[in-house]
Amino acid sequence: MRLALTGYSVVSTHGVGRSTWEDALRSDADLAQAAFSPASEVAPGRRVAAVWNWDATAHLGAKGHRTYARLTKFLIAAAKNALLDLSLIHI
Repeated sequence: MRLALTGYSVVSTHGVGRSTWEDALRSDADLAQAAFSPASEVAPGRRVAAVWNWDATAHLGAKGHRTYARLTKFLIAAAKNALLDLSLIHI
């Protein structure tokens, strides 16, 4: 049995979802400037790319993910959006 998935999603410094990612790539804005902050509280003096204003409840619901690591929440949100992109799930 062969299976080919042709949908994808991205959680990035530019936002969440396929369309947000593609819009960022098509824009004339300097992507590196938008992605990297000039200052970081975690790593002073270094440029850090981060997902700004991330709200896991907007993508995962209000309950059940409090103990998950931040990266795990990103992966779940990206997987969910990829399945939506494929029309394998409907919400």
